[in-house]
Amino acid sequence: FLVEIGAEVRRGAPLVRIESAEVADARARLRAARARQEVAGASYEREDQLYARGISAEKDAQVAEQERLEAQAEVSAALAALEMIGASEGESGIYDLRAPIAGTVTRRDFTVGTLVHDDDPLFEIVDTSVLWAEIDVPEAQIGRVAPGQRVVIEAGPGRETFETTVEYISPVVDPRTRTVRVRAMLQNPGRALRANVYATAHIFARGGSSAVLVPREAVQDARGAAVVFVPVSAGE
Repeated sequence: FLVEIGAEVRRGAPLVRIESAEVADARARLRAARARQEVAGASYEREDQLYARGISAEKDAQVAEQERLEAQAEVSAALAALEMIGASEGESGIYDLRAPIAGTVTRRDFTVGTLVHDDDPLFEIVDTSVLWAEIDVPEAQIGRVAPGQRVVIEAGPGRETFETTVEYISPVVDPRTRTVRVRAMLQNPGRALRANVYATAHIFARGGSSAVLVPREAVQDARGAAVVFVPVSAGE
C-alpha cells in the first residue's frame, strides 16, 4: 500500500510499508534479550528457592538476581529502540510507517522501490484544523499589544472573519521591516482557511487615544507645514 497526495489520514494510520535492516537488527536484539530474560528468570527462581532452603549461598542468589535485572534492562532497551524507529515487535525488517498526526498528505518525496535513509523526509502531513496567524505589528505600536487581546482576522477569497486572541509576542524586532511578530491561534474546523494565505488582522489594543481622521488627500503642504482646510461658512 502507498498513501497518495491529497489523502486525509488519521493519527497512527499506515502510510507506507518499509523494509529496513535496522528494524530487522533491532527485532533480533529484542528476541535475544527476551530469551536471556527467560533463562535469567528461571535461574533466579531456582537460586532463590535453594537459598531459602539453606542449600545455596546468598551470594549465588544475588548474582542470579543481578543477571535477571540486566536481562530485563536489555529487553526494555530493545523495545525502546523499536519505538524510536516507529516499529513494533515482529520477525522481519518490514514495518509500516505511520502518520504522527491527523491531516492531509501534501507531499510525497519518493517512489516505490526507492532507497531512503533515516533523515530523508518521506511525507508531509498538514493539519489545518488549527492555524497560527502571524501578524507583523509596527515597532511604534507594539507597546499597546498584550497577550489575551481580541483579534479579528479577515482572510480567504470571501474575506471571511475569524475571532481569536493574541497568544505570543516576539521579544525581538525584525531589523528589515521594523515590525514585531505577534501570533494568534485560529480554530479552523471546516478548513475554510488554507495555510500560508495573506490576511488582515485587527487587534483591539489597549491604551487607545482619540484622534481626528481625515482623508489623506485632504492634507495640504503649505511651505513645509501639513495643513487641512475646514469650511466654516460659505466661501470661508
